[in-house]
Amino acid sequence: VANVAPSSGHEGTLVTITGTGLRGNGTRVSEVRLNDLIATLLSESDTRVVVSAAFGAAAGVGDVVLEADTGALVTSTNGWRYVPTAVITSVLPSSGQRGTRVTVIGTDLLAGASELAQVQLGGANATLVSANNTRVVFAAGDADPALLVSLRFVMNTGAVVTEESAFTYLTRGVIDSISPNVASAGARV
Repeated sequence: VANVAPSSGHEGTLVTITGTGLRGNGTRVSEVRLNDLIATLLSESDTRVVVSAAFGAAAGVGDVVLEADTGALVTSTNGWRYVPTAVITSVLPSSGQRGTRVTVIGTDLLAGASELAQVQLGGANATLVSANNTRVVFAAGDADPALLVSLRFVMNTGAVVTEESAFTYLTRGVIDSISPNVASAGARV
């Protein structure tokens, strides 16, 4: 194994392993373990393997182990580090509608990545304002009202941070009439 990139991450992180003889003289890589957890194998060749990091790991450093269909093992000692699981401590406000500016506070919110690529609130894309490892600010997207929805952050590495039941979409306001409907600049409406 010549390289593991990135060499750290969290659930869902897309990891590319490069080198030579990664199939261990077999016809395919049958399993990949990152720090003793089986990763989801996405593609493989004798020089490049791409996996998605598994869920459930405690933070720590461990080996990258590729197992070939022959049973041969190709190992990168201490080649992968699971970062601590993100912890969301607050979502403020916890309710609103499209355009509501929401602030999420927590730890390890970027899941070892350098950038937050996408924010979803109840499946609706939100507009990212700012993000770092302890604070994310975004404007809520458009979704059905009166729903308690989950929050989902997707990093540039593919890592995912999710918080269930994080936000309630409120019923949208409706303007029934405007009076007066014609006025000059500065008039009170």
